[in-house]
Amino acid sequence: MDAPPVEHVLMHVHDALATDARVGELGLDVTYEDDQIVVRGAISTAARQGVLVAVVSEVLAQYGCEFGVRDETEIPAAGAPDREPEQL
Repeated sequence: MDAPPVEHVLMHVHDALATDARVGELGLDVTYEDDQIVVRGAISTAARQGVLVAVVSEVLAQYGCEFGVRDETEIPAAGAPDREPEQL
């Protein structure tokens, strides 16, 4: 059996990251670089980030792909107030 086109696999990885309840992130960028699937973007929690590689690996296993997975996602810092709190 021939391996599916990388673009097809990337589409399914992106869909899994959006629909799998463990991750559930819509805005992630999924690319293929140097025999690795690279995921970039903002992710909302450390728990979601912690399972990202596992979710991608599951999709790759379904297609028989042996690509590495590189997680370059970031958890945005909570915004600090831009001024001192008002004193009452």
